Amino acid sequence: MTNSPSLQHLDADDYWLAGAGQAMATLRERAHRAAGSELPVLIYGALGSERARMASWLHKNSGQSAELIRFSCTDSNEQANRELFGFRNRPGLVEAAEGGTLYLDDIAKLPLSTQGRLLRLLEDHESRRVEDTVSCPAKLRVIASTRHDLSAIYQQGHFLEELLLCLESLQLHIPPLSQRSQPGLRHLVEQLLQRENARHGTGQEMTLSRSAMKAILNYSWPGNMKELESTLRRAIVLHRSSSHSIEAHMLELTSTCGFGGTTTVASTKNNMQPVAVATRSVSEELSLEEYFQRFILEHQDAMSETKLARKLGISRKCLWERRQRFGLPRNHANQSSKSSAAGSQSQQAVPAAAVDAVDAVDAVDAVDATVPDDAETAAHTTDTRLPQAI
Repeated sequence: MTNSPSLQHLDADDYWLAGAGQAMATLRERAHRAAGSELPVLIYGALGSERARMASWLHKNSGQSAELIRFSCTDSNEQANRELFGFRNRPGLVEAAEGGTLYLDDIAKLPLSTQGRLLRLLEDHESRRVEDTVSCPAKLRVIASTRHDLSAIYQQGHFLEELLLCLESLQLHIPPLSQRSQPGLRHLVEQLLQRENARHGTGQEMTLSRSAMKAILNYSWPGNMKELESTLRRAIVLHRSSSHSIEAHMLELTSTCGFGGTTTVASTKNNMQPVAVATRSVSEELSLEEYFQRFILEHQDAMSETKLARKLGISRKCLWERRQRFGLPRNHANQSSKSSAAGSQSQQAVPAAAVDAVDAVDAVDAVDATVPDDAETAAHTTDTRLPQAI
């Protein structure tokens, strides 16, 4: 086996693995050894810590010729068995990953019934489709990731102990940015800045001022790598025409950096009202599910379903499905008031061409809100998803 990759020998696309310090050196060493093994790997990492990118790196360095197939356990439901293991004459993702790697993202959300099938796959190297009696050999690598403590979830009765023991035979822990050494974080920022300059620059590279670097080193980065990448990318894109040096205020970080609760004010551009955003420590950060539920509860009285979905960056169908999952029914009373208001406005002598497009969409949403949930469910029962490769 070759020596583990050092900072000098990382590929250009492996910048996210850069960083001095013992924690990152240990991660690179263990990841290099794990890539050459056939054992299942469990990746622990906080929000935004590039768990999926680590899975891709392991697959790329494993020498496997087949593809990496990804399955998001966050969106799994009672159909997870069929999606993963197939149904009758329809193959599942396990068969699609034959000879390659099956990556299970956020495995803590995998249903218990599917966990049992996965355990049999890992122990017996066999797979059987749902409602089928024949088991077939399965040769593939399984990589799973989570940001949750699986031991605690097992104690709550939501995770199989045997599966936990099987997955934890080979673990990788991605340290959050808040635990990186300052030299290591500085090196990572320099790598990212160079990369983003090449992608979004106009020939003149932007640099970080001392105040900007100090703000970055003192910030807690609850969103980890994804937040850091987005921050640098935004600063370069928005200020490249007016300055060649990124100052601290251009980063648009919280006014008081650190690990305590802080507050920032969102931009008032495009007539948007200032929004207070509370940031918390890494251990108290909001999960995506918590953020979704909070956003819905805070804004559903003022926004239509279309507008809510657009703000969340998802489709109306996806918004409806997640409402069902989290037990957040639509506010029919609010939608009815919108419908009444739309009806009264339609009686006024206003030319049709003068109707605002957004109001027209809201009126449609008000009508949609009167459709029974069963009818909307039936409209979306056809599952046309195919195995997706990273």
